[in-house]
Amino acid sequence: MRNLSGAGHVVDFRTDSSIAELVPATGERPRYVLFFAVDAAHQWLEVKEPPLMRAKLEDFRALLKNGPANHVHTIGWWRGVGRLKDTLGFSGGDDIGAWVALDVQGAELGTLAAGQVIDWSPRPRRAIFFDKSTHSSPDVLIPFDTLDFQ
Repeated sequence: MRNLSGAGHVVDFRTDSSIAELVPATGERPRYVLFFAVDAAHQWLEVKEPPLMRAKLEDFRALLKNGPANHVHTIGWWRGVGRLKDTLGFSGGDDIGAWVALDVQGAELGTLAAGQVIDWSPRPRRAIFFDKSTHSSPDVLIPFDTLDFQ
C-alpha cells in the first residue's frame, strides 16, 4: 500500500463489510479495486442489516457487475472456483471478462471459460489465463520471473 500511495495513488484500505460500499461513481477517472481472499469477507457480506434487511453481498455483486461500465475495475483473489461462484451468485460467472488461475485444476475452470474442457494441471511458476474478448481457449502464462539479476 505504501508503494501505491508513494506513487500518488489514493489507497482506501478496508477489512470489513464496507468493501461493498465501493460503489462506482460515473465520470471519475478509472479506479482499480484489489481484493485479497475475497471469500473470507463472505460472512460479513451475508449479514442482513436493518432497516432494509438487505445483505451487503448484493451491493458487492452490483459493484462487480456494473463497475467496469463506470470505470471501476476489480482484481480479486478467491481461494477456489467454488468460493468465487458463491460470491458471484447465480450466473455471475458470465460477468467475468478475464481471469488468471493458479493451483486450480482445469476441470474446475470449465464454467469460467464458456463450458470448455480445459486440459490443465497446476505447475510451479505457471498459471492459466483466459480473456473472453480475445481468446478462444485459455493460454499458459508465466507470471513469475525466476531470473537472478546480479
